[in-house]
Amino acid sequence: MMNILIVESHYRTRSWYQAMQGLGNLFILSTMPEEKDLFIKSGQSEERILDIHHPKIQSGDSTLERLDLRKIELNKGIKFNEIISSDRTLRKKDKDYINKYILFIYRKINMFLSENKIDIVFLEPTWAHDILVERICFSKGIPVLSPRNDRFLKNKFIFFYGCEFNNHFQRIHSHNNELAQETLDHVLGGSKPRYFKKYSARNKFRFNKFIVLFRTMRLSLFGLKNKNIQPSIFSLIKKKIFAILRVYFYSATNFFEKQIDIKGKYVLITLHVQPESSIDVAGARFSNQLEVVRKCVESTPIDYTVVVKEHPHAVGNRDRDFYNTLKALPNVRILDPFSSSKDAIAKSSLVISITGTSCYEAAIRGIPSVCAAEVFFKNILFKRSFDPFNNNVSDLLNEIEKEYTYSIDQIKSEIARIQSNLFIGNVQDCKTDPSVLDESNILNLRKAFFEVIDHFKK
Repeated sequence: MMNILIVESHYRTRSWYQAMQGLGNLFILSTMPEEKDLFIKSGQSEERILDIHHPKIQSGDSTLERLDLRKIELNKGIKFNEIISSDRTLRKKDKDYINKYILFIYRKINMFLSENKIDIVFLEPTWAHDILVERICFSKGIPVLSPRNDRFLKNKFIFFYGCEFNNHFQRIHSHNNELAQETLDHVLGGSKPRYFKKYSARNKFRFNKFIVLFRTMRLSLFGLKNKNIQPSIFSLIKKKIFAILRVYFYSATNFFEKQIDIKGKYVLITLHVQPESSIDVAGARFSNQLEVVRKCVESTPIDYTVVVKEHPHAVGNRDRDFYNTLKALPNVRILDPFSSSKDAIAKSSLVISITGTSCYEAAIRGIPSVCAAEVFFKNILFKRSFDPFNNNVSDLLNEIEKEYTYSIDQIKSEIARIQSNLFIGNVQDCKTDPSVLDESNILNLRKAFFEVIDHFKK
């Protein structure tokens, strides 16, 4: 039987674990005591769990530790600073502690993978330890897969390889034209991705905030938090209060502009929620969104406006200084985050994002679009990738004027190719959607995991 490692992600991997029972010898990398206890109660052997909730890091010579990390970088091709930079919690800690922690978990993970002869890994790439697992596995030739829900189709998901969104598991199926048409109907009809409405209220005052606060306080009071991946309860409360206040301020003062007030030709740049794996991990090189916009503005022709649209789920997370810095750039307008994305895309000459599905939508609607990082839907974009630090928006617009053609049939064919690799099931976390733990969903996930695991047996 295959030796399978599940890298635990709070509330998300519960359904994975249930679905993979009996498909192989299961091993767990655990970060949260709450999850570890559930695994043990479900029959998981403690010897098959690597617990990094509270790592017992020994004091040592900082210079020697940095030398050890450098040797690993040279021998394994791992870039530790890149990993640390992508972790929103770890990067804020003391530098000596960071080096000690990253060296400690590297050694533990490397040993655990080798001693247990792990054949395949499933994870959600978010924290430093997730990325470190993927990098170590790459050096050992161990496949790492990340299951993610499809953004448009209900109860469908795909397995991406590693920590990025550009390569996915290929099923042996013919192109799925039915699913492709469903996606086209969904996008052209103006429907939003799943959970969009719920996440759009994350920084609005609702009763459920007290439920979330209770859960967070319980983890903190009983020592169930992981200080290496989660900030303190006081930091979380402070952040949420300020986010809610900002939302009400932006609304009361009409801080953002309406679509109706934006005239003439424009390039649309859509922002990401941050921190988020889609930008901090998959699009790490472009994680400074302010600089990405700045570089795009610098190379945009003077007769175009640059319209920046904040992600509705991020409203309140960024303070006024961020937006005022954008407004100070030449010919930049900040569009109301809750205005219609459909209208904003339809009236633009070009859509730019880092990894966002706004570009996916734009391509379907016949608007040229590009992503900075290489994404799985790259073949329907005008360019497979666009580096704002090395490429010019003006050159891109000139190419569009000369070369751009829109073929809905070609787009449908490419989407059909992508979606022939979708599986039935929901891999959302169980707090956002408790139905993921329903028997019917577990059965669907089991079939999906079996197909992937069976593929790598061959």
